[in-house]
Amino acid sequence: MLPRPSTVLCRLARNQRGVAAVEYTLLVALLSVTAVAAMNSVGQTIQSVLSTATSAMI
Repeated sequence: MLPRPSTVLCRLARNQRGVAAVEYTLLVALLSVTAVAAMNSVGQTIQSVLSTATSAMI
């Protein structure tokens, strides 16, 4: 039988390593989302610059 979720959460709250692992996981997730958004923005800018350069050569 599986333990109740509240029991698992209580054990994680008492365990400092568990709390630190959750914090680091959330931090990495936030940084990943930020990096993807930044790369998307930069990629669009580079595409625009290269498109302008290509049309100027033609």
